[in-house]
Amino acid sequence: TDKSGLFEVTLFSETLLQYRDLLKSEGAILVTADARRANETFKLLGVRLQPLEEVIAQKHIGLGLWIDDLHCLDDIKEILRNDGGGHAPLKFFINTGTEIVEISMAYKFRLSGTLREGLKSVKGLSRIQDI
Repeated sequence: TDKSGLFEVTLFSETLLQYRDLLKSEGAILVTADARRANETFKLLGVRLQPLEEVIAQKHIGLGLWIDDLHCLDDIKEILRNDGGGHAPLKFFINTGTEIVEISMAYKFRLSGTLREGLKSVKGLSRIQDI
């Protein structure tokens, strides 16, 4: 490691072969590693690699979307379609002007980090919150 916070991770050949395609991808990777201290530095031996997007999607228990303008539903639908199915529930909280209507979706979603970033730019969506 150096002062920039970068670490070098060593992979045995069988681990390298197992995760070769993942290492060639352009996405962020979560590395599970065994760490050993050697003098003033740490040696890291990678034992498991996972796409970070998948790890994020698996950790979410659900997402609530607060909607102030129904015109944003088409944008939300497209973002959800691109993200794909998963295990997390989704709820809409729609402001009708006189009350908040809660709608729970029957379908479960992936709710990746990419989806969350996409939702932040949707006009008419006033709040995004883990539920």
